[in-house]
Amino acid sequence: SGTSVASAGDVDGDGLSDLLIGAPSNDDVGSSAGKSYLFLASSIASGGTFSLSAADASFVGEASSDNSGSSVASAGDVDGDGLSDLLIGAYRNSDGAYDPSTSTNAGKAYLILSPY
Repeated sequence: SGTSVASAGDVDGDGLSDLLIGAPSNDDVGSSAGKSYLFLASSIASGGTFSLSAADASFVGEASSDNSGSSVASAGDVDGDGLSDLLIGAYRNSDGAYDPSTSTNAGKAYLILSPY
């Protein structure tokens, strides 16, 4: 985990910036399907050490080798509800297209609207 780390913005409306961590090699639903973890600022203990199992929310990749969580970011407030929304990248997702001559996947980006 920690391949990608970003401020998630304020996803819960408490005025504090929350944290999004990507773990693209996570195997919960398949080999390297990936997983991203959301930690609300209010649940992060002082000192900054915390366990991924204590995440307030998590988002898993769709299939093996998707590498979901390879990139994570705040999307800002996309839907105008006053809460920050999330972007999670899965650069090896092959839902869109796969070019066998170059072994290239189209990839996929997930927009997750808050409240998640």
